[in-house]
Amino acid sequence: MKRMLLIVLGVIIICCLIPQKFVYYDGGTIEYRAIAYTIIDYHTLPPTPALEPTTGKLIKIFGIKIYDSVKNRYSLDDIIKYDMDHDVIRCGYINEKNYNLIINSYEDFIKNIDKITNKDYLITKYTEEFFKDNNLVFIYFVQNSGSNELKYVGSDITDNTINIHYYIDYPEVGTMDMNGDLLLIKVSKNIDNIKLIKDK
Repeated sequence: MKRMLLIVLGVIIICCLIPQKFVYYDGGTIEYRAIAYTIIDYHTLPPTPALEPTTGKLIKIFGIKIYDSVKNRYSLDDIIKYDMDHDVIRCGYINEKNYNLIINSYEDFIKNIDKITNKDYLITKYTEEFFKDNNLVFIYFVQNSGSNELKYVGSDITDNTINIHYYIDYPEVGTMDMNGDLLLIKVSKNIDNIKLIKDK
């Protein structure tokens, strides 16, 4: 009888220790889940290329965390702050150099889009009412080839500065025409500085 109990107990212990393996298609995270423990080896792609991937190990025994080396955990707020209301517009060649500014009035906005040919959409979206509660980040990128394309990655806020992540997509074969891209981002009235961060 005692021998039988030991065998049953041994089977139970083995069942508690044998894990199931789960592979997640989030960048390579692997989880080993057993009754007695859970081990997760994180490698999760970030919500935006501007952020680092989530990496590290998490170990729990009977639901109690005993080891945690996970870096770069992201919440829904992290995703939202990189998804600010914005427009990227091919606006034509309007200046020989890149420039950026923060526009805080409808009058200044109208002055700055004077040379843009396709401005009907902009006037419809960015109205006098818009500028009562918001500022507008206005960034012009001159392109020495019309085949080059501005790619907006995302933005975050540090104090009163907006950090803007972007890159320029250069095709293997480009055209010889000059052109320009305009990046517009809706921000609050307290934002008064711009930091451009080229991701690649």
